[in-house]
Amino acid sequence: MMSWGCGAHLGDALFTLSYLLKCAGHHTLYVKEEFVRELRYLVPDTDVQVESTLGLPANAEDTWMANGKHEAQHDVYFRNQEDIVGFVHTYFNCFGKAWAEREDMLFSFPWLKPQAHRDLVLIINAQPMSGQCPGYSQEELNKLATDLTMDGQRVVRVCGEEGQHNFSLLQIACLSSQAKLIIGGASGPFFATMNTAAKDCHRIVLLDPMRLDYGPNVGPIYNARNCTEARQILRDQNYFRYLQG
Repeated sequence: MMSWGCGAHLGDALFTLSYLLKCAGHHTLYVKEEFVRELRYLVPDTDVQVESTLGLPANAEDTWMANGKHEAQHDVYFRNQEDIVGFVHTYFNCFGKAWAEREDMLFSFPWLKPQAHRDLVLIINAQPMSGQCPGYSQEELNKLATDLTMDGQRVVRVCGEEGQHNFSLLQIACLSSQAKLIIGGASGPFFATMNTAAKDCHRIVLLDPMRLDYGPNVGPIYNARNCTEARQILRDQNYFRYLQG
């Protein structure tokens, strides 16, 4: 049994969880207390156990990606990483290779299957927590959700007008399997949608200067620096009538 610590933001915890689910043997992941319950719902009947960092053992592996742990031996540098998925792929495989291709980083939840009919536009309007997108505006993303609704689209936002989180990670993952398009900032809830049931879903992610690239068999994923660019992508791809005006 191995112990792993991730006391960082939710997105970091989800990267670690995705990695451990691909590793053989039993593993315990220690995360911030506020994330324990939601992450446990994602891993029933697996060999990964989720606990609070309040009980972090001294021998736990530190998985925080900015710790410089592998830099001397493996030339893995955290700073100025634009290809963030490539960096995470290399970084975690330094602990022991569990991901072959980038596509292997997707969650493969046995309880979640892709839906035959996908008509949902899923808006991940949760605030990114590490400054990944300086141009991110929750207000502008909420306005985009309203415009898409006026276009006759079936739209679900994961946060309300005041920023409160209305859906669990489990619910967000389930909604992603019904989505034809996912738009949002590169926050923890966004990475819950990166699963095999939503592998082929179109996505627009607000991220700058980094980009998301899970390989040629995932997506497409369009990267935007702000909602203005996200709207332009929607126009260029001829997604919706209302946004043409």
